[in-house]
Amino acid sequence: MTEMTNSANASRESFMALVQNELAAFEKREHALRKQAKKDRAAELRLPVNIES
Repeated sequence: MTEMTNSANASRESFMALVQNELAAFEKREHALRKQAKKDRAAELRLPVNIES
């Protein structure tokens, strides 16, 4: 029974690590898209904009 619990915990931990990595990658892409959209919108309006982060 302990082996099953350890195995289940290991599976859960690896799954959670995978999910966290996917979420971090998604957030990174989302940030880049928002940054680009902000630059594009500023260009449309001919506004000077400094986007650093």
